[in-house]
Amino acid sequence: MKKLLSFLTIIVFILFLIQSCSEENPVEPPDGNEVKIPETTKSVDSTDYKTNLVSISYDSLTFTFQSGFTSEYKPAVNDVLVIPNGSGLLRKITDIDSSGSTVVLTTEQATLEDAIEEGNISLKQNLQKAQISKVDYYYEGIEYKINKGQESNFEFDLDIILYDLDGNHNTTNDQVKLVGNFTLDADVVFEARISSFKLRNAKIGLEATNSESLELIAQLNYSITKEITLATVHFSPIYFQLGPIPVVIVIKLDIKAGGSGYANATLNVGFENTVSFEAGISYVRGQGWDPYSNFNNQFNYNPPTLTANAGARVFVKPEISVGVYGVLAGYANAQAYGEILVDFFNNPWWELYAGLDFGVGARAKILGIEIFDFETNVFELRWLLAQGSGNLLDPCPGLPSITDSRDGKVYHTVLIGNQCWLRENLNIGTRINGSQLQTNNSTIEKYCYNDNSANCNTYGGLYQWDEAMQYVTTQGAKGICPAGWHIPTLSEFMTLGSTVAGDANALKAVLQGTGNGAGTNASGFTALLAGDRFDTGYFENLAVDAYFWSSQQYDATGAGNLNLYYDDDIFYLGLNDDKQYGFSVRCIKD
Repeated sequence: MKKLLSFLTIIVFILFLIQSCSEENPVEPPDGNEVKIPETTKSVDSTDYKTNLVSISYDSLTFTFQSGFTSEYKPAVNDVLVIPNGSGLLRKITDIDSSGSTVVLTTEQATLEDAIEEGNISLKQNLQKAQISKVDYYYEGIEYKINKGQESNFEFDLDIILYDLDGNHNTTNDQVKLVGNFTLDADVVFEARISSFKLRNAKIGLEATNSESLELIAQLNYSITKEITLATVHFSPIYFQLGPIPVVIVIKLDIKAGGSGYANATLNVGFENTVSFEAGISYVRGQGWDPYSNFNNQFNYNPPTLTANAGARVFVKPEISVGVYGVLAGYANAQAYGEILVDFFNNPWWELYAGLDFGVGARAKILGIEIFDFETNVFELRWLLAQGSGNLLDPCPGLPSITDSRDGKVYHTVLIGNQCWLRENLNIGTRINGSQLQTNNSTIEKYCYNDNSANCNTYGGLYQWDEAMQYVTTQGAKGICPAGWHIPTLSEFMTLGSTVAGDANALKAVLQGTGNGAGTNASGFTALLAGDRFDTGYFENLAVDAYFWSSQQYDATGAGNLNLYYDDDIFYLGLNDDKQYGFSVRCIKD
């Protein structure tokens, strides 16, 4: 199994989560807090609301009540209604229209500063499994585990398909998967002081411990950048009694995951992480918001076993949003990741990193009229855990890479026997569509598989023989190769085959081919099954075959080439393929 076992510290903090309790048994503010609620703030009894409500508009800003509501609460313009039902509503009345047996109240969203004159809050709330009302799953392969006796630990098992080439989950050799688990134990911290209808101070943060063990399993040559929401955890409303008014908090946790990078490799690396920290933002009126953080962590990892080039970052990113009276008040997300960078021709040839990016934010709509929206990254951390020394495969002596002066592209070299080859397929020229012929027009032209430029970036260009040779027929001609390099002859391909003892799999990159044709890349040639452009103009055989032009022509219409197949370990030389085919080009040093 090809896998990248990736640490991820996953942690987020939420905004304005307050002491959990039932509506029937509300929590009183701590002793010593002075609470003043103006007469213009009307706390609506839950039963009265249900009994008197006739209708509510789609945007929850216009209410139609029976006339008995007016007799009970005597609403007036600029009064603030506090309604604890559901996710809660906090509304300022802007217009009243009485008609017969009903009264219509037109309102706008109010803030905590509208509703509270004086009040101090200082709370720490542990997130509990008992608070979860439901979990929505959007992908197969994620499971929330309930462990008795660990009510504050949120644990998820993952077995997610991030990418599937053919869209068929029953075929597994073309997938990129994220597998592992993570746990979270968190306390939410909230401190606030409201005086004279103004928020004077606030502190919003998270104190948490969590651990992760993740792996990315790639069973194909792939390039991927993807983030998906795996599940949403909904928590029951939390009611906090501040004097005569209830404060209603609803929190939501989105579990996101993803990966980015590329591989034509077998990856096997493992590490685990445990991190404890406190992080968040604090507010002082007149000074604004500032982040704070304190953390410690421990890493355990196994040195990677790698057999080809790759680069990947894998992460789980929880994102928590907090609603106060149904309005988003705060949000936070953390991308905790593991990252592996591999290049056989670099020194060091592999590097293993762990990192954590933590972002937070506050919203003015509910906190206060004069407080602007705020967001920041509390920290962006990246640690080098381990690295390999030396090169895995030998480049050409004194020439580990070259830069093509024509377009600035960098190609690596590899020494195979006594031959010095470019390790990548040539990718030079201006793309034209497969329906067109390449012509002798002083401009190098290339095909990209399926007329998609991204395929040239991965597999190199495809060229007709005359274009590759730049319209000469001399064996060993430079053609479209960089200066000092040339299109190989059939004899040079035969020498290459002898060096690998006829083993075509030694020339194919790992994960190129399957069964008897599975690539091992023992030579470092790193051939990709790039397919071809047929002589009639359509493309075929991506991930099935690879064809490399030689500089030796058979006759006016045919030329020789090297052929590699996905299910075969035999080294083939073709002698007479149509020159109008579009094949790959691999250059050899003069």
